[in-house]
Amino acid sequence: MKKAELVEAISRYADSLDFKTGRHATARFLAYYFDNLDIPADQDWDHWRIDPYIPQLLLGAFEEFRTSQDETVIQLRRQYEKSLGRPVPDLTSMWGDGLDQALTVQSLGYLFSDVLGKDWTASKIDMVFNAERHLLQQVFYKFLDRVFRHGLFQIADESPKRGMSGTFGETTLRTFIMAGRLMLTFARPGEKMEQSVSFVCGDDDPLGLGGGVQSVYTDLQTAIAMINDVITGWPEDRLAQADVFTADENVSIG
Repeated sequence: MKKAELVEAISRYADSLDFKTGRHATARFLAYYFDNLDIPADQDWDHWRIDPYIPQLLLGAFEEFRTSQDETVIQLRRQYEKSLGRPVPDLTSMWGDGLDQALTVQSLGYLFSDVLGKDWTASKIDMVFNAERHLLQQVFYKFLDRVFRHGLFQIADESPKRGMSGTFGETTLRTFIMAGRLMLTFARPGEKMEQSVSFVCGDDDPLGLGGGVQSVYTDLQTAIAMINDVITGWPEDRLAQADVFTADENVSIG
């Protein structure tokens, strides 16, 4: 697909949507953005196609949607924010609970799958925008394999207290069990606020299958370093594990 064809296809897609919705504003913005994007190869080569580059180009597009002072973009951004009741998210940031970012990336995947008629588009968009979360999830899986399944779950499960904690190097690990969930929070002191990353698993699953990111209030490098602190510091001996990870009444779901 050439750039002009893409702009036409996105415009047709926008026409099929309720004009008061955030999806309509997003599609209108993307048509505007790509129409004004200067791509020399598209102009010089008849065989050149934009399709493979859309996930990469979307990174710049959505940053412009979020920050541009172009009057057309401002109007579309206002429509988006009024419809959804939230600002255009920074899709390159993990900060917070990640819900807005996840929903927006999913919506972009649906949009371009429909526009291009190609199933691979959504997964490629996910790879670009959720790369940091995928890496963080991988490191968490390592924690589950080396710590959670080797003593930590059993200690938390058998404790009479819902909250527990232990310190490993620069990092404190806290767990809290409530309403069928086991929350794990890795934390360090920060200059202005605590740096933390939290995950949630089922409280009845010693393998932690299905466990995933709950919230991130730090950068990727610090989040990974905190998880690795616990992995490195976790003892092999079960008695030593019970000594370093103990009940803590100060730990809560918050």
